[in-house]
Amino acid sequence: MKPSPVGHYVLVETPPKEETSKGGIIMPTDLVDKEARATEQGKVISIGPCAYVGWAGCESPDTPAHSQWGIEVGDWVEFRKYEGKDCVLEGYEQYRYIPDTHIVGKIEE
Repeated sequence: MKPSPVGHYVLVETPPKEETSKGGIIMPTDLVDKEARATEQGKVISIGPCAYVGWAGCESPDTPAHSQWGIEVGDWVEFRKYEGKDCVLEGYEQYRYIPDTHIVGKIEE
């Protein structure tokens, strides 16, 4: 089984959090979990079929709405802190479902 977003959700992989602080202090698991949920950036893994549909600037029938809005699979994006829902499938703990309206920016190199 693998996760796949539906509707207007975007599946984002968040970077893992360190279990040791920069100073070498081992952090408790519950604190690491809270830090992981507080992540505000991640990599787009897949995009739901209705993401960005109906948004201003996404009216072209020849191009997917998310492409017109500037978001593609593989992009790094920023989103609101604590937004979305964590994926519960084993092996996909770093994945989160984020509503398209809560992605606030794309990180460019």
